[in-house]
Formats: sequence, C-alpha cells, structure tokens
Amino acid sequence: MADCAYLASVPSSDGTPVQVYAASPAPCSGYVVLTPAEYAHLAANPFNLSYQDGATVAGAVASVWLLAWVFRALVRALGSDGDERGES
Repeated sequence: MADCAYLASVPSSDGTPVQVYAASPAPCSGYVVLTPAEYAHLAANPFNLSYQDGATVAGAVASVWLLAWVFRALVRALGSDGDERGES
C-alpha cells in the first residue's frame, strides 16, 4: 500500500541529515512512498501484454477487418450493375 511521507531536515543520531516520517495516506501533501511492485504497476508499458491479452487484441482487430470486408462486399453486391468484376 502506498504511504504518505514527509521529510524533516533534522540531524539524527546516526548522522543522516534527513528523516522520513510516515503520515496518513489520505490527505497527502508530502511524498508518496511506493513499494517496487506498486511502482512497476504504475510504470508498466501498455504494450507489454500477456499472450492472452495479445490474442484478445488481435482477435478484436481481425473482427473489425472482417466486418469491414463484409460491409464492402455487401455494398459492392447491392451497387453492382451486372458487371462481373464488381467495380462500380
């Protein structure tokens, strides 16, 4: 889960000049701290698809092409004047 944090410029006992304090994530006005898995999910490439997702997209594209071909054939059939080539 993402946490809200803010920085304080107070030297600590171990010598680090900055301390990170956790705060409630709801009204976050500081920094949001993410786990590596959360960051990977946010920065995911939209083209990085699983095989199933790729097949779904390919099927949708093929379906649209098939529908366009059917409409084109229907328009040619209804608009033809007896020409065997099907060109108007």
